Amino acid sequence: MLQAIEQAVKLHDKYQIEIKLDYELLEGKKTCYQVSTYIFIPQNLGITPYTYTKANFYRDIQSYIRLKTPTLILRDFTEHSASPLAIIEKIVSSENWTNIPEHQERLINSFKLLSAMLKSSIREHFNLIQKRINEAPPGSKIYRLIQNLVEEFLSESRKITDKYRALYPSFNLPNVAEPLFTAYKLTDESLSLLIEEHAVEMFQIFDTHLKNARHKADFKRRLNEQVQAELKYRKSHGYHSILTPDQDNEEYLFRASVLKNMHPAFFICQPLSAAKGENLNNSCLPWPPGSR
Repeated sequence: MLQAIEQAVKLHDKYQIEIKLDYELLEGKKTCYQVSTYIFIPQNLGITPYTYTKANFYRDIQSYIRLKTPTLILRDFTEHSASPLAIIEKIVSSENWTNIPEHQERLINSFKLLSAMLKSSIREHFNLIQKRINEAPPGSKIYRLIQNLVEEFLSESRKITDKYRALYPSFNLPNVAEPLFTAYKLTDESLSLLIEEHAVEMFQIFDTHLKNARHKADFKRRLNEQVQAELKYRKSHGYHSILTPDQDNEEYLFRASVLKNMHPAFFICQPLSAAKGENLNNSCLPWPPGSR
């Protein structure tokens, strides 16, 4: 149990502030927290109970609960039994799985988890690379500090996509529901785009920090090969997230945006209660199955 709720307040835009509260859910139990929020507003803004009523205040607040994305290191996606890939493989290897609604629902949830978890894991991997670069003593050979991490990204991302794409024949069958097959393909396209974008980001990191021309050229060549491989893959499968030179690429931008935001499964909209006007309402949720 957390001893205290972690809090953060930031400016969302010109008209909104965002308050984040990070708290722990207990497995198998209902977890309740009560938070009293006090907002102090300068008097010269003229905000009073007459100019901004309690009803307006609660009407303007939007509350969300987000379940934290589970984390795995990159190699665990293909080796750990708790990986979404392992769960997908186990389901499709079971007898008569296409006729069991619960299996289909769990598969779609596993697709969503795979995309969200991989994004989180790659981000953590890149944070570690950046940390080693930032903390390197003057005169250090950056190449030696980050070489194993770069190699791991290149090899493990390939293993992950290879393992996922090997499942294609299991879903490309007449008795597989169309929404399930569509979810599989959207996740496939999302993974490809995710890996390509991070390969480009790593390319830029090398360009900035690696001084050795030979090492820089070698890593940039391999990253470029990975980018080109993902582009070729998406083209061969008719996916539309392809950048076209000398075009406005409006379709690509729209498609990429949709793919990045197609897994909102970890958000729950929670209405607020204005009862007695004393506190924001309590959030009492059981731990959702399969979300750990």
